[in-house]
Amino acid sequence: MRIITGILVAIGVIGLIVFMLILAGCLLYSLTPSLKDHMDTEVAVSAEDVESFDQKLETFEEGVEAAAEAKEAQKMSLLFTEEEVNSKIIELLAEGKLPMKELIINFNDDLCWVYCVLNNPGISTKIGIIAKVEAIDGEIKVRVIDFHLGRLPLPKSADNWLESLLEVLVAMQNPIEDLPAKLTAIQVQDGSFSFEVTTRSTE
Repeated sequence: MRIITGILVAIGVIGLIVFMLILAGCLLYSLTPSLKDHMDTEVAVSAEDVESFDQKLETFEEGVEAAAEAKEAQKMSLLFTEEEVNSKIIELLAEGKLPMKELIINFNDDLCWVYCVLNNPGISTKIGIIAKVEAIDGEIKVRVIDFHLGRLPLPKSADNWLESLLEVLVAMQNPIEDLPAKLTAIQVQDGSFSFEVTTRSTE
């Protein structure tokens, strides 16, 4: 009888420990990543910046198409400010075109800092990412420097997993993919993001 009681007590203790670990995990998962404290979350956004974003993109695409039709190999670049990018994000969020409740991007010291809250039921998924975006052999490459999921302690392998996922998503949404041009450079500076392409003939 004492053995059975001991086994039952042990099972109860194990169950309590597991429950406490799950509870602690849920709590850490729901917290805001500390990375957000180091970001500028008060980026000024405006309708004018959305209009500027759209106009710049349209002008760039028309220029690339014109150069390609003229069979001219021209270097062309496009630069967006942090305000333009975040203003466009706000518009897309309002239109329900992004699976997120909140998304903020900062461009600092050659790196992209991202904070987002996913639009999923239950506990909000809050993610923080620091990444380096580069152009290598005409492709967009993403190198994850730091990855936060709430305040859960994550293994370094999580960075590699996210890096692979982001590269697939970026490849699917590559803005250069449908243009007659090759991506040659990406540059992130304090407050801006730019990329350069070389046009190629459409024939």
